[in-house]
Amino acid sequence: MDFLLKALATAVVVALVMTAARRHGDRTAGLLAGLPIVTLPALAWIAGSGGAELASRTAVGSVAGCLLAPVFAIAYGRAARRWRPAGCLAAALAAVGGALALACRLPAPAAPGPALGLSFAAGLVALRCLPAGPPTVAGRRAPATLSIGASAGLVGLVSALVASLATAAGPHLAGLAAGLPTIGLAAVVEQHRDRGAASVSPFLRAYVVSSLGKALFGALFPLAAGSCGAWMALPLALAACLGFCLVANAVDASDHPRRTRTPRPRGPSVARPPPWPPMRWLSRAVDLAAFRLPARGLEP
Repeated sequence: MDFLLKALATAVVVALVMTAARRHGDRTAGLLAGLPIVTLPALAWIAGSGGAELASRTAVGSVAGCLLAPVFAIAYGRAARRWRPAGCLAAALAAVGGALALACRLPAPAAPGPALGLSFAAGLVALRCLPAGPPTVAGRRAPATLSIGASAGLVGLVSALVASLATAAGPHLAGLAAGLPTIGLAAVVEQHRDRGAASVSPFLRAYVVSSLGKALFGALFPLAAGSCGAWMALPLALAACLGFCLVANAVDASDHPRRTRTPRPRGPSVARPPPWPPMRWLSRAVDLAAFRLPARGLEP
C-alpha cells in the first residue's frame, strides 16, 4: 500500500509537469523533462524511511546516473536524422542499456565530485554533437490525456521502485535507476511524432542542460544534508538546480542567432550610405572654390 501511494503521489506531479511542457515550446519541454522529477520524491521517501545518510548515498549514485542522459541524447539525436520515432527509440534504448550495464560494473563512488565532472564533460560533448536548430514556440494539438497519464504512471512506479531499491539492492543501483531518462524517452518520442524531426534537437539540447542541473542537485544534496538535514537540503539543492538550468538554458538559446548569422555582403553592387551632412557641405565648398579661382585669375 505504501508503494502505491508513493507512485501515485509522484505520478500526479509528473502529469502536471508534462501537461505544462506540452503547452510550450521544445526547449521548455526539454528543460522540464530533465528536472529531478524522479530523484526528488525518491530521496524524500528514502530520507523518511532510511534516514539522511542513505538518501545522501543514493543521491551520489544519481549523479553517476546522470551520465545516461547525454548518451541517450546523442543516440536519439543522431538517429532522428534518418529514422522514424520507433527506430530512434530502439537506438536510444540500446545505447542507454549499454551505458547502464557499464555503470553497474563500476564501483560505487564515495563522493559526488568525480561523477559530477564526468557528467558535465559528457553533457558538453552531447551539446557539441547536437545541432542548434530553430526552436518552436507551441504545440500543434492539445495535450493527450492518455499518453500523459501513461508516462506519469510509469515515472511514478520508477520513483517508488528507486525508494525500494535503496534498501534492497543498495543506494548505488537505486541512484542509477533514478538517473534513467524515463521522462525524456516518453517526451521526445511525442515531440518527434507530433512536431517532426526538426523539434528533436532543441528538445534534446535543453534536456541535456537540465540533466546537468539534475547532476548538480544530486551533488549538492549530500553536502547540505550533512549540515542542515535532509528536509532542508532538498529545497536548497532544488533551488540551485533550477537557477543553473535557467541560466544555462538562456546562454545555450542565445548562441543560436550567432551561429546562423550570415555575413554582410560586400561588393560594388552594394549601395553605400550617403556621407555625413557636414562632409557634403565641405565637399561642395571645395568644388565651388576650385571652379571660381581660375575665373578670378583671368580678370584684368
